[in-house]
Amino acid sequence: MFAATALIITTNADVSLPFQKQELNPLPTSSKVQKTEATQIASAPYPDKIKMTYYSYHDNQAGDSGTYSSYAIAYSSLYFPASLHKDANDKRGGNGSYANPIIIATPLRFNQQWPVGTRMYAPHLKKYLIVEDECDTDVCRQNKLVDVWMYSKSRNNVNKVDQCQRNWTYTGYDEPWDVIVNPPNNKPVDTRPFFYTKGKGNCRKVPFRS
Repeated sequence: MFAATALIITTNADVSLPFQKQELNPLPTSSKVQKTEATQIASAPYPDKIKMTYYSYHDNQAGDSGTYSSYAIAYSSLYFPASLHKDANDKRGGNGSYANPIIIATPLRFNQQWPVGTRMYAPHLKKYLIVEDECDTDVCRQNKLVDVWMYSKSRNNVNKVDQCQRNWTYTGYDEPWDVIVNPPNNKPVDTRPFFYTKGKGNCRKVPFRS
């Protein structure tokens, strides 16, 4: 359903320009302050509205391999320092706390707005989320949408997992949810999973669904 794309890693070489000399004066204090303020503004909390769907082990594609049933993510912490998880099996892909936010996949076109490692807080879920994966489907590309990781295991009944994803998506295709981007770390949190993985598995009751 939703796929993590192959990793693309770029590095910027540290190039010393010929006109740079040690006797050049350092940046004035005011310039340093301005740069610091700009960084703080860029990471300041702000509200947004985002559509949400869900994906799991069973419908997660490993890059462009065409292989499903995968815990692979596009932005593993092995290669991206801003990420917190090696894959979606690492710490179950998140429990919704600030320290262990749940992995979300975002459309590539929103990478500048939501860089890897961006945290969000979803009040209706009472969970923190983190950008560590990429979704590349028509639904993702055509919408301001994030795909939320729902932890599951290979032994879980695929139909139960699929129905649970639909339950939690609810009106996610049509109605955007309120989120806070770059949230503070003191929001109320519910760390219970969306899907209980014991045995064949069972979906947790969706609190906002009648």
